Amino acid sequence: MNKLYFHTRLSEKIGILMQDDKIKDITIDRPTDACRVGSIFLGKIRNVDHSIEAAFVDIGADQVGFLPKSEYPFDQSIVEGSAIIVQIVKEPYQNKGAKLTANITIGGSNIVFLPYGDYLAFSKKLDGDTRKRMENVLKPQLRKKEGLIIRTNSAKKTDSELIHELEQLRASFQELLHSTKNKKAPIVLYRDQLIPSHMLNQYQSYPIDRIYFDELIKMKEMMTRYPHDKDKMEYLPSLPLLEGATIDQILKQLTSPVVQMKEGIVLTIEQTEGLTVIDIDSSQYRSRQNKQATLFQINQKAVPAIAAEINKRNISGIILIDFLKMKRKRRARKNPSVIKKGIRSISCSDGSDGIYQAWTTRNDKKKRKC
Repeated sequence: MNKLYFHTRLSEKIGILMQDDKIKDITIDRPTDACRVGSIFLGKIRNVDHSIEAAFVDIGADQVGFLPKSEYPFDQSIVEGSAIIVQIVKEPYQNKGAKLTANITIGGSNIVFLPYGDYLAFSKKLDGDTRKRMENVLKPQLRKKEGLIIRTNSAKKTDSELIHELEQLRASFQELLHSTKNKKAPIVLYRDQLIPSHMLNQYQSYPIDRIYFDELIKMKEMMTRYPHDKDKMEYLPSLPLLEGATIDQILKQLTSPVVQMKEGIVLTIEQTEGLTVIDIDSSQYRSRQNKQATLFQINQKAVPAIAAEINKRNISGIILIDFLKMKRKRRARKNPSVIKKGIRSISCSDGSDGIYQAWTTRNDKKKRKC
């Protein structure tokens, strides 16, 4: 059974996906994480550099954001000191500011509203007949310059449900525009909620059985936004123990570099800006098999735990896994297939597993929640 738990009463909000009573995914939404992908700002143009066809926009972050010409139709209104509504498409990294766009997107469960998109795009998973139906239903509803991206889940919705969602997203954008009045740039206009909105969207195509909230007001808000999931939602004033631990204990485990497995295997996870290294320690493991069989067995047992930690800690980028070295080539060749089987349990947003040979694994999983 698959369950979602949302802990939203505090400023730091947490979402947890449980699969057969095991933690599959954890997402943390901190109020300080304003500069994430999808956030919308009323920015102030600091500089326009025509030599590189870009503008630099102050959004209130440590570094100014970068707005290339391709993300905005430059004209006389783009001058230093003027205000402009922008959205983050790539988060800031080290001393580089966020990459911005003026082509705003407002995401929904089944469609993405593009106020200035002026085009209609479809999920590759939608067949030709479904695309034609969607086009006939939604295209007449669009106003000048508006566009849409049609998600896979839209195929399960009625025409009236899709039109209603479009109207809701358009109203949200108009409300956002109205909110800029009497406001001084730079200021945050919209911050994408990872918990619970983004996580609910993320698992729309996932077979979720129950959704629990510890905040009644937030549950009623989500019932209105996701009426098709209304019957799955339930209010729990106090979330239960998950894997025998409280929320605080779970978060403490996630910040610890050491993971102790029941079999005596220990994982050490070291994260740097460039990569993540995962080491396997087998000093406490006991087996009656010969050395090579034992090493292979340890590698096999470690893979599911490694995949689970990558998921729970939302580790992305280059991941190096230091598996125990094996002398027998026949057994060593089995490692890549074992690794692939374990890594497939990681919810990669781009569907890749990116396996290198032998002892090194690379995972190109993109960050969720940014």
